[in-house]
Amino acid sequence: MNSENEILKKDVTQLAKELLTQSDPCIRRQIAEELGSYDCYTSIAALSNALKDDNKGVRDAAQRSLLNIGNEHVARTVVDYLLDTNIITRNAASEILIKLGTKSINAVLPYLFDADHDVRKFAVDILGFIGDESPSEQLLPLLNDPDPNVVISVVEALGNMKATKAVKDLINTYQQSDEYKAAVVEALGKIGGDEASDFLLQKYCEQILEPSKDPLLTYTLLEALSVVGNKKALSILRQQVGTLKGQLNHLLLHAIIQISKRGNGAEIDWYPYKEYLLEALNANEVAIRISAIRALNTIQDNNITRHFLLALGKDETVDSLLQSILPSRSQFLVILVDVMEEGEFILSKSLLLVLQQYIQQLTYARLYTSFLESEAIVLPKLSALLGQQWDSADEEMRPLLIDILFRLDGDHAVEFLSGITEYPDPWLKMQVIELLAPVSDKRAAEFLFRFLNDEDEMVRQMVGSILSMKGYSGETTPASKAEV
Repeated sequence: MNSENEILKKDVTQLAKELLTQSDPCIRRQIAEELGSYDCYTSIAALSNALKDDNKGVRDAAQRSLLNIGNEHVARTVVDYLLDTNIITRNAASEILIKLGTKSINAVLPYLFDADHDVRKFAVDILGFIGDESPSEQLLPLLNDPDPNVVISVVEALGNMKATKAVKDLINTYQQSDEYKAAVVEALGKIGGDEASDFLLQKYCEQILEPSKDPLLTYTLLEALSVVGNKKALSILRQQVGTLKGQLNHLLLHAIIQISKRGNGAEIDWYPYKEYLLEALNANEVAIRISAIRALNTIQDNNITRHFLLALGKDETVDSLLQSILPSRSQFLVILVDVMEEGEFILSKSLLLVLQQYIQQLTYARLYTSFLESEAIVLPKLSALLGQQWDSADEEMRPLLIDILFRLDGDHAVEFLSGITEYPDPWLKMQVIELLAPVSDKRAAEFLFRFLNDEDEMVRQMVGSILSMKGYSGETTPASKAEV
């Protein structure tokens, strides 16, 4: 057994030596990768030194191997490279320590008190990214660090750690300097609890009493309250709706919605806030728009449905939510037709997906009976309006458009496609033929048969192939197949 260990030790020592002396970077990279299989001081020391290699491939291989070994010995060796003058080396060491997580904490702690403020900041940032609360008490003295950048890093780290014991110290730091306030607010928003919520609410009230104060801080306070605000905050914030302007009012509504969603008090009637919520549909932040949609969806109002339709096609996350709620909105198709007729509407893939999902759930006959008799005209109108969107539809939208047109009114779809394909352009004909391939409506197959005698050979070959896949021979029409 001892002889085997001796051989292994010699192998690792030789590899470590070659990693330091080999001139070919490809070989050095291979050695760095191999050393990742050896959990010993020799391999860890050699790999740590390779973080300073001139070749990026070697440095990356050394970093992967150190993480593969992944123990406290690695952390204690790598942490010394936080003192390196090369920023690339320092960043590599920092990344390794962060990825090692709690195994790095004891190795990093002594560097909190290094004479170099940059090293202190590096150490604080690493502990903050790790996010474990255990070293939070060691960070508290650094809230009085002479370097403001270190103080801000400590505040951010305590927030990431959700260090509940640091709330009072953070509140004291807020009072020290204006440059710390936003960071403290964000940290308290992450930590949460009634003490943090009450302090944030107090500072928010102070801000709005003096409009000349920094609006950015007001915004940050509202963001934090949206995450940690309690029942008391909800009551006060509701009284403020409409007193703020623009994005601040949007964020205020978002905070109210988020606090309410966490179960702070009775269900809110959103109708009195309808106009403000409609304005918030145009907010810059997606999270605010989503909050507004969720609150507005509790109100059955045609104008709200109209605004939902106009909000489609601008953001995938918003579209995903709207796709799930629009089909259940009262008079959805009627309002859609009105919006399209007004000319304000831009067709989007998201709307077509909503329509396809909605129409697939109903037969054509049931679609008509789902409306009042006086409103039955809506479906032919919708079919005609969708047909007018053909030229502006892209390659992703056209297959959806064809499918919906056949589901709405197959006869009109055939008439529409006949108009498109009356020109002698073979490429346009082949595009339409390809789009009709997945359509199951027998009228689509009947329409395809007309191209079997087209003057263009490519068109004839393509339609013949598609009809064959659908189960039709050159002599078997959809009608004759149905009779059989």
